[in-house]
Amino acid sequence: MLSIFFSVVLGICSELQGFYDYVIQLEDKSTYSMSNLKGQKLLIYVIDPNNVDLETLEFLDDLQNKKSELRLLVFASKSATQQSDLFDSKIKEVRKKTSDKALVSKAQNASKSDVELQDPLFSWLTKHSRNGHFDVDATDGTLYIVNEEGALYAVLAPGTPQTVIASVAGQSYKSKRKG
Repeated sequence: MLSIFFSVVLGICSELQGFYDYVIQLEDKSTYSMSNLKGQKLLIYVIDPNNVDLETLEFLDDLQNKKSELRLLVFASKSATQQSDLFDSKIKEVRKKTSDKALVSKAQNASKSDVELQDPLFSWLTKHSRNGHFDVDATDGTLYIVNEEGALYAVLAPGTPQTVIASVAGQSYKSKRKG
């Protein structure tokens, strides 16, 4: 009886993937395993390659460059009706605007509305049943924050003030703006 219990528990656990089990495709067509980020805090910023908030992108890139344990993943989002190749030049522009430390994805489906086509990492990020905390769909400008242990601990809405982002990410940040 006990062996049946352990078999069921092990079977259930093996079906649940953790953050570090995922692999993404980068804009240069290479793959990148999230397991490479163990011990680092990750800022996952969802963008529409045709309409990037450059101020926020620059801020997040500067923030990650201040701390070695912080990384930025710029996730280029597309819908099921859009074609990835149309975004290639726009994504290359985003790559040029970020430091080499930042990771920039190839255009993928981030939204839960495209369940069949949703990127597996975003299925984990957007579903409580997978990440254990949040059930928030990905929209352009959404920022997901994953801690050093691979746990999603914050989802910030588009337009969140930079000081709030820095505070939630565990960084000290002083705005460059006066007043």
